Amino acid sequence: MREGIKSFTCNDYLFGIYANDNNEHIGNIKIGGINLIHNFGNLGLFIGNKEKWGGGYGTEAVKLATEYAFHELNLNKLTAGIYENNKGCCRAFLNAGYNEAGRLKKHRLYKDEYVNQVIVEKCKE
Repeated sequence: MREGIKSFTCNDYLFGIYANDNNEHIGNIKIGGINLIHNFGNLGLFIGNKEKWGGGYGTEAVKLATEYAFHELNLNKLTAGIYENNKGCCRAFLNAGYNEAGRLKKHRLYKDEYVNQVIVEKCKE
């Protein structure tokens, strides 16, 4: 990159999510799509161990990643796109203080059917 040209994006930040009881790796959370000009990024959440669904791990991970993004990376805003039929993920973001910003109709393909995508957002306070 030439001197004087500022990059619009940087690396993604990927974190593992581990169960409190046995330190088992149960999922991941990623801060990505970071724009250094406007200081925003996207948050992605995946809890792969279905036995841990509904246990608060998603909400806790979203809260921790959001704090990291706002205080360590100095981002001003985070967004996430969630499959509308993924009620647990929607609940995790809403419980972590995110607000619904809108819906994209039939935006994602899920099991041969198009489903809506819920967009959530949170700004630094």
